[in-house]
Amino acid sequence: MKKNVIGIDVSKLTIDAYVKIAQVHAEFSNDTKGFRQLVKWIKRYTDFKMMGQTAAQMILNKEKGKVKNPFNFIDRESI
Repeated sequence: MKKNVIGIDVSKLTIDAYVKIAQVHAEFSNDTKGFRQLVKWIKRYTDFKMMGQTAAQMILNKEKGKVKNPFNFIDRESI
């Protein structure tokens, strides 16, 4: 199984994301709406494992805390 790598670059105004296997890039606003769009976009290319779901909820709810290995993705094609 190939590892799917997602690169995320956060700046003051935008969030840029890149999915390596699919070779796709997207840009989102750095606000609540942008975070929701980012998570929805990422789900098109990957599935969250349990820790990823926890981290996604923390991001969407603007919670602070620590999650070990927060975004552990598996490629949808491997399911």
